[in-house]
Amino acid sequence: MDTLQPLGPSTSDTSPTSKSVHWPQPTEPDLDPNSTTFLEDLHSKYFPTLSHDPSKLEWMQPATSPSPYDPSAAGIAPRDVRFDFRGALLPPSVAAALPTNLGLHHHGAAPDAAGYTVAELARLARSAFPAQRCLALQTLGRVLFRLGRGDFGDEADVAVVEPPEVGERAALAKGLWNEVEQGRVLDTLREEAAKLNGHRTCKALAEEALWNWQRGGGRTTKAV
Repeated sequence: MDTLQPLGPSTSDTSPTSKSVHWPQPTEPDLDPNSTTFLEDLHSKYFPTLSHDPSKLEWMQPATSPSPYDPSAAGIAPRDVRFDFRGALLPPSVAAALPTNLGLHHHGAAPDAAGYTVAELARLARSAFPAQRCLALQTLGRVLFRLGRGDFGDEADVAVVEPPEVGERAALAKGLWNEVEQGRVLDTLREEAAKLNGHRTCKALAEEALWNWQRGGGRTTKAV
């Protein structure tokens, strides 16, 4: 009796061999992310037909100029002082150590330091984007409250020499009030609060900020 043969091609005819099957192998990346020319290399290799403006990518590079909020600096100008979202002052050493996931870092004058200056908040309070305005309006109100009640010093003591810390805090308070006035912070708050058809949350936060300013003393006179 004849033996039955398996249907289809025999195993020997279809078994893969190392020569007939190609298995993709991982390759080493040909771009070094740590290279000083990484962005240029990336453009030339993958996007050669697109326009290239290096100036628009400068924010991705490590800062080369000294930070105005360097912890090792001998002194910090009031215009460079930075605050968190609660209106609390962030010392340079703290601002340099805070992680970026807190949302306090941005591409301003000191991208390596967390926090916002009064001038930066004043600009954001006039932003076309409601979310940015809301953040700035609320933070400014909290800064004004702390500044008004003397958390950062009393500008009336600006002539005090002893102890020196009192004079320094008074100079800081005076400088911060000058930043508030130069940035037209109170005008911005009043304008936002008075909008009839404005963004409701921005309007409410502007009213809250004015209330906090009043709670802190409602200072209206200019620093002398």
